[in-house]
Amino acid sequence: AVRLETAQWFEIRGHRARSASSSHEALAYCERGTCEVVVCDLGSPETRVDFLRAAQRVDRPVPVIVVVRETEQYRGAGGRESLEFLRNGATDFIAAPYTFAELELRCRMACHVGRLR
Repeated sequence: AVRLETAQWFEIRGHRARSASSSHEALAYCERGTCEVVVCDLGSPETRVDFLRAAQRVDRPVPVIVVVRETEQYRGAGGRESLEFLRNGATDFIAAPYTFAELELRCRMACHVGRLR
């Protein structure tokens, strides 16, 4: 439900948005070059790291923003999971709950970074 609401919000704001129900579907969008940024909100931290690694192997990698839970962001020494996402190719992360406006800003910044690559 949140995934579809997010895509709808972006479309209302004039962006082209697609919603993927699985990491395989999201990777297919990346491989076709039909997206400029991916917001990754998959289940476990391990699943998100697997997605990040696969997303870096496509011909034209796109920036990925990983959604983290508050407990992941601050767990352990300095947010071990969040740092792990960055080490494995994430462009940024955003802590849930977040506002759509904050997500839009982070997506704009990630697209800018992607164009610089």
